[in-house]
Amino acid sequence: MEVAIMNLNLVRYDAIGNYILNLASAIGKNHDVSLLIQDASSIDASIWDKYRFKSIDGSVTHIKRSLMTNLLDKLRVRSIVPINKMDQKFTGDVIWANYPRFYTYMNIFKARNRNVKGIFDYHGVTPPELWDKPDIKPILQEGVENTKYVKYADIAIAHSDFTKKELEAIYDNQVIKIPYAIDTSRFTPGNGYKVRKKYSIIDNKILLYVGRMAGNKRVDVILRSLSIVKKFIPDIKFICIGNINYPHDDEYKKLRKIVVANGLEENVIFTGSVDDVDLPDYFRAADIYVTSSVHEGFCIPLIEAMACGKPVIGSACTAIPETIGEGGIVFSPCDEQALAQLIVRILDDKDLYRHLSDAGLRRAKQFTFENFERSVNNVLEMCE
Repeated sequence: MEVAIMNLNLVRYDAIGNYILNLASAIGKNHDVSLLIQDASSIDASIWDKYRFKSIDGSVTHIKRSLMTNLLDKLRVRSIVPINKMDQKFTGDVIWANYPRFYTYMNIFKARNRNVKGIFDYHGVTPPELWDKPDIKPILQEGVENTKYVKYADIAIAHSDFTKKELEAIYDNQVIKIPYAIDTSRFTPGNGYKVRKKYSIIDNKILLYVGRMAGNKRVDVILRSLSIVKKFIPDIKFICIGNINYPHDDEYKKLRKIVVANGLEENVIFTGSVDDVDLPDYFRAADIYVTSSVHEGFCIPLIEAMACGKPVIGSACTAIPETIGEGGIVFSPCDEQALAQLIVRILDDKDLYRHLSDAGLRRAKQFTFENFERSVNNVLEMCE
């Protein structure tokens, strides 16, 4: 079977980019794979470095050639061909179209020969009303409106009950839910001393957030809850990881003002984007991982934190409660007082802390590459 995996781009620090690599690796074991990536500039050396020690079949073999290099050389990757020059008629067996938002390649999916099976893989689109950037809102609106491209699919995929229900509202056939996968060989428990030493916070209690500085993430709720927590734990630190440049610069400026207004200058560390290879160390350094987001199609950092043995707290909305499962605690969205109380309680109660850590580790084990690969193969069997 020849399968084309289609996506807008392949960006480092992007959960969808990592998903594409996992998908290519899973399918590539038994089938021919092509990558149809509209923005080929995102395939760069940094991604090659990250996958240097992985072969196509996912085994660790300390080879000199990276997974991306193998994909480019052996799996007939066509991503380097500009769309205006690309053959619009894919002649393989399956197009697996990933949809984080609309992109022009979706027209290839729509116009494919009907003998080619079409898989619409939905990752969720942030509602435009949750963004303030005027030039971003139309992109998100277009993404929401063109989710209707699912009607051209033979198979529709979602990754949470929340996104599954979104698709079921506009798709007449069954929507299949499959898990994401995290690299359980990288995200493991540890002491996090490297990060603590870097910021000179060896003995402090640390909260951690990893993600975009976007309106829907509601990092402001964490900051305001931190001002309450500080009354009980004066030297607590909050490490906030995520891009602070365009298109997230306006939100970052708002967050900085909240920090100053609440006297949190000594408590909050905005790191900006960090190298993906260093992320496990940040999770290990933290005492609690927290997200106050009001819109998530899944939220992979929650699972990465659990895999590192950290208690997690998240908003009780969209896909977050499902993602957390029994592995953490949820609070009412935007309730700063409730969040602060949970943080203090978890840090103060050693038995609760240990219980949440153990529960999170069990939860994270459900998101292995093996489970993901099994789900991918089940979907492909439906295309035969």
